[in-house]
Parts: sequence; C-alpha cells; structure tokens
Amino acid sequence: MGGDALELAHRLPRIFKRVRAGEVPAWKARRIAQLTTTLPLAGAEFVDRQLAATVDKIGWAAIGRLVDRAKVMFDPEGAEKQRREAADGRRFDVHTRDGTVHVEGVLDLADAIDLDTAIRQGAEELATLGSPESLDVRRSMAAGELARRQLAFDLRAETGACGDGTASVVKPRQVVIHVHLSDAATYLWRSPQGLHLVKNRGGTRLVTAHPPDE
Repeated sequence: MGGDALELAHRLPRIFKRVRAGEVPAWKARRIAQLTTTLPLAGAEFVDRQLAATVDKIGWAAIGRLVDRAKVMFDPEGAEKQRREAADGRRFDVHTRDGTVHVEGVLDLADAIDLDTAIRQGAEELATLGSPESLDVRRSMAAGELARRQLAFDLRAETGACGDGTASVVKPRQVVIHVHLSDAATYLWRSPQGLHLVKNRGGTRLVTAHPPDE
C-alpha cells in the first residue's frame, strides 16, 4: 500500500492529482501504480502523461498495452527478458491414464489461436457428419482427430534414434479391422487384383478382401 502511494505521488503525479480531486478511484490508481513500478522513471512518466486525461474512462486492456509499450520503449532489455521468461514457461501436458484424461498447457498466443481454430473446425465437421455429441465433447474428439492427422504427416527429427544422421519418423497408430464378407457383399465390382467395390452407409468404396484361412 505504501509503495503504491509513493509510486503515485512521485512517479505518476498527474494521475495522483486526479485521485486527490476525487476524479479517479483510489483503487484504480493503485493498480496502475503496481503496473508501473517495474518501469524506469521515463517509462512511468510516459504512462502518467498518456493516461492523465482519460484514466477514469480507459479499460484495463488498454492500460496494459500502454504499460507494455512503455516497457519496450524505455526498457527494451527488460522487455526482452520478460518475453523470454514468458516463452520459457510454455508447456503442454497430457496426463495419460485409462478412460478420459486431463490436458493442459501454456502456449504462445499465435499457437493457441491456431490450435483453437483447428479444434473448432474439427468440431464443426463432426457436427456436419451427424455427431450427436455436445460441443465440448466434439471439441475433445476433434483434438484426437487433429493429432492423428498430424501423425500422418512426414515429420522428421534432425537425427534418427540411432544417431546415424538419418531422419526418424513417428508413425501414426493403425487400426486393422478384419471383416468377413460374403460374395453378395462384394458383388458390385471385383478386380483381378483382389480389389472389391463395396457399398455401405457412407457410399461406395474400394477395399481389399482376402478369403479366410482354411
């Protein structure tokens, strides 16, 4: 409390003057003072000058952006250190266990926006395909679909697992379903190579069918 008052009186005199005049709530001025304490004197003076006329009307998002701007302008090294520290705190954890699992992470804003967009689109696709699940459930399903699509890409590391300089590839999980089909089920079309044109609820598609072992 005392530190906030000193910050206001000595480094934010314009805002402090409006507080004493009853034009700005003291709690708001104290919160601004808490934001500017890490700024050099020139940075605090810049914020004080910019906010003095509109501090009673401006929102916290705009105040935060102004303080960040002052940090970059008057303390670029500190701003870069703060950026690196925030970047170092990024993480993504999947707490694997049986059943449903908890997923959490701290991402860069651009990555988070892209991830949210991809999951939202995936949830919309599932709804279009007839999924009766709620939006939250479809979003969770879309995350799994996104992961499986990503594993299908040819993503290679710098060196292979053996350390021989070759690229290593993470292969997606594969599910093989053995279906016993009658001749009637594969009647639509059959090629000499063993490809069958079959019809199901999703339309017609090519599959390979092998006779069961004797």
